Amino acid sequence: MDVSYESAQEVAEIFDEVEEVESNGVSYLQLEFEGETRYAKEISGGGVWGTIRSVLGIQSDGERLLGLEVVEHNETPGLGGRIDEDWFKRQFREKKIIDGSIEFNEQPGEGDFDPDSGRVDRITGATGTSTAMRRIINSSLEEVLPVLGGEQ
Repeated sequence: MDVSYESAQEVAEIFDEVEEVESNGVSYLQLEFEGETRYAKEISGGGVWGTIRSVLGIQSDGERLLGLEVVEHNETPGLGGRIDEDWFKRQFREKKIIDGSIEFNEQPGEGDFDPDSGRVDRITGATGTSTAMRRIINSSLEEVLPVLGGEQ
């Protein structure tokens, strides 16, 4: 949810403010923080070697992601397992959602950090995991954006 903190106590206090919401059959988390509503959606789906569980942060207007945190995966270390590395997750911070989705560049580079591009780099040598992440993220956006009022 792109919430900064300085101590474990502060994390606990912020977490106490997170509310689980259900609307039109879609469950998501909501937080009022610094005068702004922020949303998060727990997402999961099949990776190459098992289930990938993540949390996707979304702005209140549904137009941008706030970020991505990978919670659990069984992907190959050094290949698909790189989905939990900071360089990969940073690409999703404040990324514009275009036509209801985030796209992955076909040719990996050094990261597409332009927040308005709607694109991120896939992981070199991990096509299966990159494809799975795109599918998991975009199917979750397809589910939650209509509820939040974002572009579909």
